[in-house]
Amino acid sequence: MLVENSNRRTFPVDRHAGVAVAGLAADGRAVVDRAQSEAQQYKGFYGHRIPGHVLAERLASYVHVFNLYWYVRPMGVTSLLGVYDEEGPALYAVDPAGTVHRYYGTAVGKGRQAARNEIEKLRPGELTVREGVRAVAQILHRVHDEEKPFEAELAWVCEESGRTFQRVPQANGSDGPRSAQELVDEAERLAKEALEAEDMDD
Repeated sequence: MLVENSNRRTFPVDRHAGVAVAGLAADGRAVVDRAQSEAQQYKGFYGHRIPGHVLAERLASYVHVFNLYWYVRPMGVTSLLGVYDEEGPALYAVDPAGTVHRYYGTAVGKGRQAARNEIEKLRPGELTVREGVRAVAQILHRVHDEEKPFEAELAWVCEESGRTFQRVPQANGSDGPRSAQELVDEAERLAKEALEAEDMDD
């Protein structure tokens, strides 16, 4: 019933950063708006892009304030912040309590524990970005409810995207935007085939 690509969960914050949200969509939009505002204010004041750890700490402080007063409810959203700054690529998670952690790889939302178990089997330093996209698509298909249809929404910020946060199908890698869409399609196809093969073995 939903229009395809109408219920986004990944958003650009700045050229070098993006955020993915899990939880209440309205709270997610508030966090995204705050992240974009923090990035713009920092650039206007200091003249360069906001470092990832600063943005993550500011988002955590914003979310934490909603836990301090009785007249506001806590945020019902967990955010993943992907950044590629002068220090290199980084992934941060901000939970509803306002705590922030840096990860090599993590999962949030429904099915997060099963996804984390699969992520722990990966070797992030040994994977290319394209291999990582395939692995993530396979994990998403493995942990998602079989009865419910879903749309895999993938984004990256890496050397291949010019250190720019982009949704994978829109990415302009060295092979052009068409190859990026083919990459997502191939990743989903391989994930479905792997799951069917596992079901046949059982």
